[in-house]
Amino acid sequence: QACPPAACVTPNAPSALRRACGGRAVAMVTGEPDGDRAAAGQQLGRWWDAGISSTAEPWPLGLGILGTVLGLSLLAAAFPLLLACSLLSTLYEALRCAAKLDSKVGTAEQEEGSDSDVTLVIPGTCGFIFWQMGMMQYICENFETSRLKVAGVSSGAVCAAFMLKLEEAASGAASGEEASYGGKAAQRVRLCAQQIFELMDRRLTPLLWWPMGFLGRLGLVLDDLGKYVAPSECPRAGRIRVGA
Repeated sequence: QACPPAACVTPNAPSALRRACGGRAVAMVTGEPDGDRAAAGQQLGRWWDAGISSTAEPWPLGLGILGTVLGLSLLAAAFPLLLACSLLSTLYEALRCAAKLDSKVGTAEQEEGSDSDVTLVIPGTCGFIFWQMGMMQYICENFETSRLKVAGVSSGAVCAAFMLKLEEAASGAASGEEASYGGKAAQRVRLCAQQIFELMDRRLTPLLWWPMGFLGRLGLVLDDLGKYVAPSECPRAGRIRVGA
């Protein structure tokens, strides 16, 4: 049962989502709150930034306007081709469904998911991967995710690896108020995330000197990010599924 991340961390989420996510608190897959991690995450407070000092400089006004105009022009030029591809893809799927080539479409019975079988689906979001990674940091700070299954594509695949890296940082952490800084799972997760963000900032700053810096480079950037977020050990079989 897919579990939208935003709903998982919202106290007022619908009851079906609260059941799927193991309730309001931290163990969306075990069904029991991880009170220590939740408390530690709350003590760390809200974030107003990524917790690091970026070396990137704001774009000058003229360069920002130039990049925006160029980006919109390229989008307008590509729009007819994108529209045609979207319509053809939709028509192709409709024909497959009408010809009953996909036997599972529309025939699967609706089943109530269990707290022990939750899958987090992370889509590709191109340049919004940095917001996605912040979302994953929040989830790993406040939720026990070690039994969670994940499906991700493109930037979502990078976020899946990022989650494993944060789990690795949190493993073996002490819990309770007596633990020193860095000892609690939530604190370890935040520290690890900020270290990765610093590496990313140093890598990306030279590329982002103007608004179109990612043009033709985003795929290489995502490949490079994989080096930073890859965990030292592979997850158990069947837990993570990713696509390019």
